[in-house]
Parts: sequence; structure tokens; C-alpha cells
Amino acid sequence: MNDQSRFGMRRVDTQESLSWSEYCANFRPGEGDAEELWEVEPNYDELVNQFGKELFGQRGPGIFRFWPLLPVENPELVISLYEGNTPLLNARHYSYRTGLNMHLKNECLNPTGSFKDRYDGLSINVARGLGYDKVVCASTGNHALSVAAYAAAAGLSCRVIVANSASEQVLATLLACGAEVQVVAPQDRFAILSEEGKSGAFPVGLFMPGPTTNPFGIEGYKTIAYEVFEQFEGVPDVVIFPCARGNGLYGAWKGFLEMKKLGLVESTPRMYGCQSTVAPSLVLAYDSALDSPAMVAPGETIADAISETVSSQQALDAIRESGGAAVGIEDDEIYEAVFQLGREGVFAEPSSAAVLAAATRLLDLGMVSPGEAVVAVVTSSGLKSSAGICERILE
Repeated sequence: MNDQSRFGMRRVDTQESLSWSEYCANFRPGEGDAEELWEVEPNYDELVNQFGKELFGQRGPGIFRFWPLLPVENPELVISLYEGNTPLLNARHYSYRTGLNMHLKNECLNPTGSFKDRYDGLSINVARGLGYDKVVCASTGNHALSVAAYAAAAGLSCRVIVANSASEQVLATLLACGAEVQVVAPQDRFAILSEEGKSGAFPVGLFMPGPTTNPFGIEGYKTIAYEVFEQFEGVPDVVIFPCARGNGLYGAWKGFLEMKKLGLVESTPRMYGCQSTVAPSLVLAYDSALDSPAMVAPGETIADAISETVSSQQALDAIRESGGAAVGIEDDEIYEAVFQLGREGVFAEPSSAAVLAAATRLLDLGMVSPGEAVVAVVTSSGLKSSAGICERILE
């Protein structure tokens, strides 16, 4: 991949910088310091010099209409399934009941039914540009489905390591996309991912410190912020995300910060993360003023897509820098939120429905106020939900 003057790479812990070409030439997934984390760093002066106020006015499919702000060279060569451009819905019933000015960013309408298409669509294009012919990912379901679809479209071989909580619908779709599927216990996924990275596959996902980290896909989540800005015709007061690692929340926060640095907006929203009470890594860190996310041992929950052992430092920092918070939600609250979203015309998986329960909790705690403009990011469709939650709804 040729050098891109629009971007460099920055190591998060040491602030070491490399050019795009230097970093990509030495990118070796599965090797290096386990605590090493690099991040794409836009050259804002160069972006303004090249594109002026037309950063959002470019042509390209899906999220790639924002290509000047994304690490891609040629928007005419990208592989896209027309991800993004999801609707921002007015949650009329919820707003009337609570007094909040509530909007739902409905990521269920992405090509594979979740916001992961933004992350994975960008990652697969970077992998192609780096010359990879095989990709690998570890997932509870949504991420694997997205990677398999984009790999198929790009003509790359794909191996997915899926937690044994994945639904039959997800497993069947993975096979239909031509992926090699390995079903394992959730705690075994990442060791296998690391070995696959060492063997020469591009690891899609896991923007966390570690030898298999992928620093590129997080840039795809920035497009949520760009679209909210366009659709809202400004910046909302509050954005709420369901969080496992918290990469979506951080990516959106990075997008809002970029728009402020570029002079497109004057303010940024408060970012709130919500998690199941059985896997409250960010919640414990926020409540106890910890420097880093807490390590937890997740229990059983209907919100399995947001059940991980630890969240990212970047997500915790985004919550604090923005003036937001993290809240834990019980399964019964999440289950009720599935029905509340349904009354708005949106069927979401439980992990995504947690954002509506979180909004109610934040209102009760006085962290958000009646009249404030709130965007809740509904990250994934309920049409892929496990048999367990479907059986409970049908009881």
C-alpha cells in the first residue's frame, strides 16, 4: 500500500509515530509486545488542504462516501455492501412517556444486521490493500457474520472462531458465506485468534492491547458520528452505546472529536456506555474511579453480545472525557426494553435493547434530563437472536 499523506500511525502508550507506509510495511499480526496498541492518526491540516469543507461531500458506496476521513486510497476500488446510512428514528412513544427527545440510530439495517459492518467493511478493505488473502476473527456472532460476508464479497478465505452461544441462524449464514467455522467456549476464542494471526491470517477485530490487535476497523465506527451529525443537523446532547469492549462507543467519540478539530461542530455529546450487570467492566471502573477497566468473570445473561471479561481503555477514557458515565442493566430491564423498542417498530437483540433501559436508568439518576436530545445506538437486529430469548418472548 502506498504512503498516504492523509494518515499516520500513533502508538497509544508511547506516542511513537510512524508514517502509514512505515507501519503497514512492518505490520505483523501475532507478533510484538502484548500491550502494544497503534491507532490511525489523521493529518487534519492535510485533510483541510486537500478537501476543504468537502470532506462529507465525496462520492463512494456506503460508509466510503466519507473516504477522505477513512484509511482507504481509492474509493472506486473498495468492496462495499452499502453499509451505513442507517436511519435516525424518532422514538415517539418513549419520548412522550419520559420527556426525553429520544432518537434511535437503527444499525439493524446494515447489510448483515449490525453495526459491525462498519468496522469489518473497512478492515477487509485494508486487509486487501495489505495483500492478505485470508482473514480470521473471534466473535459471539455478529462480528463473525459481518467478517464472513465481507470476506466472501472480497474473494478472501475466512475462518471464524465463534462462541458456543451463537444462534443457529448465525452459524447457517456463516457456512452459506463460505466461512470455515470453529465453535468454542467463549474464553478460548482469543488464543486461537492469536495463533491464526501468527500463521499469516489478517485478524479482523479486537481493538485492544495485544499482539493480534487490528487498528484499522475502529475508523469505520467514526461514520456513526458523521451520520448522526448529518441527520440530526447538529450534535445531540447525549449518545448511548451498548458496550462489550466498547470499541463502537470509542469510535463514535473519535468521530465527534474529529469533526470538532476540523471546525465542523462546536460541541461534542456526552457518551454513555451500558453493560449487563454480569459483565460490568466499564461500570466498575467508572463507579470506583479506577484508572483502567476492571477484569470481570461474566455470568449468564440474555445480553451475551455485551458480555466480555474486560473493556477497552479507550472506551473508558471517552466516557470520562465527554462527561458521560457507564451504567449496569439487569436482564429483566433488558428484556422489557426489547418490547419497548418493538413498540417503536424496531426489533433488536437484547444486547442492543439495553440502550433504552440505560436511558431510563440515566433519567432516574439525573444524569440526563427531560428535553435533552438523546441518540441511542441500536447496534444489532433481533432477527439473529438465540433460541433462548425467542422462546422467552413466546412464553
